[in-house]
Amino acid sequence: MALVQKFIAANQRDVMRQVREKLGDDAVILSTRPDAQGVLVLAALEADLDQLAPETAAAPLDFASITQQLLTEMQALRAEVAKLRETTTIGAHETASQEDQRSRLYRRLRTGGFSDELSRQIVSHMPSSLNVASATQANIERWVREQISARIAVAEVNWPILDATGVVALVGPTGVGKTTTTAKLAAQYVMRHGADSLLLVTTDSYRVGAQQQLEVYADILNVDMHPLRDGDSLSALAEPMKGKRLILVDTVGMSQRDQRLPSKIAALQQSQSSQLVLLLNAAAQPTTLDEVARIYRRIAQESDLQINDCIITKVDECTHSGGVLDVICRHQFQVQAISSGQRVPEDFEPPHLESLLNCALGDATTASALEQQAWQLELPQQLNASRLVDQGQSLQSALAGLQQLIPDFNLVTQAYQHGQVPPPRTERTPPAVRWAAPQPLQGWSQRTATVALSQGGLPMLSASWYDVPEFQTADLQLFDYLPEVTELSSLTSRGRGWLAAVNVNHRLAQQGQVRSASDIIKREGVPLQQGAEKLIYRGETRTLRLKIAAVDGVASDAPWQLCYGELQGGKGKAAVQRRYWILDAQASVDDLVARTTYSLQLEELGRLQRFAWQQLDGAPSELRHWLAGAIAASAIHLEYSLQPQAARLRADLLALSGKRGRVDGSKLVSGMIRVLSAHQALREVSAGIQTESVRGWSQHD
Repeated sequence: MALVQKFIAANQRDVMRQVREKLGDDAVILSTRPDAQGVLVLAALEADLDQLAPETAAAPLDFASITQQLLTEMQALRAEVAKLRETTTIGAHETASQEDQRSRLYRRLRTGGFSDELSRQIVSHMPSSLNVASATQANIERWVREQISARIAVAEVNWPILDATGVVALVGPTGVGKTTTTAKLAAQYVMRHGADSLLLVTTDSYRVGAQQQLEVYADILNVDMHPLRDGDSLSALAEPMKGKRLILVDTVGMSQRDQRLPSKIAALQQSQSSQLVLLLNAAAQPTTLDEVARIYRRIAQESDLQINDCIITKVDECTHSGGVLDVICRHQFQVQAISSGQRVPEDFEPPHLESLLNCALGDATTASALEQQAWQLELPQQLNASRLVDQGQSLQSALAGLQQLIPDFNLVTQAYQHGQVPPPRTERTPPAVRWAAPQPLQGWSQRTATVALSQGGLPMLSASWYDVPEFQTADLQLFDYLPEVTELSSLTSRGRGWLAAVNVNHRLAQQGQVRSASDIIKREGVPLQQGAEKLIYRGETRTLRLKIAAVDGVASDAPWQLCYGELQGGKGKAAVQRRYWILDAQASVDDLVARTTYSLQLEELGRLQRFAWQQLDGAPSELRHWLAGAIAASAIHLEYSLQPQAARLRADLLALSGKRGRVDGSKLVSGMIRVLSAHQALREVSAGIQTESVRGWSQHD
């Protein structure tokens, strides 16, 4: 073997790797120079330098300077080898492993099109169990998909726009696919509700053939279609709009920077409810999408309109969908549908995010390639240092979101900060009340809170949980137990609606015969004509099927209704939950569906209150009980809220709780308590106060 060996590679790092692999730690670099193929290096073993000396002695060289250069390069090479060993050897320090996992995830998110802000936020929430070298890629993959999915609000029922009444206008810049999407929505509407109650409107008088294109679709669907002349508002079509359930508007495409855009948006204002849906091009640049969302929403607000919903278009043309998902997260839009081609109505799908996440993150077959590509991106400096800032911002954002979304959540914040229950105040009569059983849950000594409910059945916070006079006069009374029949009779006589839970073996009279609830439903139960209802139950989408039967009430002229509910879902589509209720005979089918849904959503209130009570160990008894009830009620409110900002807030609390998997009430409770305790700790630190001197029970994370 030659004493002096030649190495050629594309760059300095690769050529040094070749030297190390061939000659080991005792290699000495004799010369380095550029080459047509990259870098050329001559190297030899340190032990062979003496054999080289006679051959080179005759050469007119400054051997002292060469020796010094060789020693310097040798030290540099050894340092490089040591560094490579340190970062690649299995069993490196845990901190290096953690940074390695965070770096991989950050780079992968950035490669998929996500912004630096969201990528940093997700990385900063990575659980410690995944910040180790032994963490599997499958677990990291599952966790990051859960984090992104939880931040995006999607319509739980296929195309709820089609069940809307009034005006639905599709807006967005030129070329985003509004006309084609209008035709797809119209076709779906006709299949669901028929053609007579739909009116198509186009405001596009600029693009050649735009009106004719929509006319063709209208003729095929046998749907009425009218153009809106430039300068007119929707009130000009008052006559064609009479008797129409839905008016679907295909608006003119305009750049978000067009000066005429405000007047075009203002023309969509209507005495009926007007719903604007923004179309987002999945193949567009993220900065462009962000500008479109920001400007369109601002202009709509100036016209007293709101843009809370979006439809993702041109998914079939998209290479990395992280950009559009990032914009949806940032602006808290609810995704109504996904459009992925030109075919009407085939290329129109419910908002299932799995395909978009695959496009952003890569599926199982491409994940490693994406990761390898991502390593070429430069990781911003001070990522670790910024994690504290990112988490602090997440805490502040979560607290502000809770106070904005949940009425009176500031009462919880104040109670936690000051260590005392808020004083009683005069309450207005709430729309509904859910009464808890007088006896505590089994294995617990505390009563479950009785809560006021909003018009949509979500818990509202109250400064007083028990014996509130205003609760007695609420129009709807829900019971998670069976009260005295005289109380139910009194509610009926006063015109109050009610629903009470009963067990499967509860005995009821029907035409003078006394039988169990299950036997009555089996013999006389009639399924609701409107079929199955889709709802969210404990973090999962379930199907609720209802049956009803008439039973005898207290008075012969005032019968009751017995209702049976079967929640179906899961992999086997088997019934997972069965429930029985009785309710007043005046309740309509819509009332029955709403009341049973509220009852199911509130079932976990007692368990969540006990869970919160356990986490507040050490707090004064009265405060602990009040906070536990308030936090549990807030968790249910957030879990079932359909507001666009609720999805982002649920994701933040899930990450702050340190839990994984689907969002449910217990994880939201943990996240809320973490937000409250961390916020209190930050306040005390900023004020220069020792935590223990103020409240020894506060568990700072």
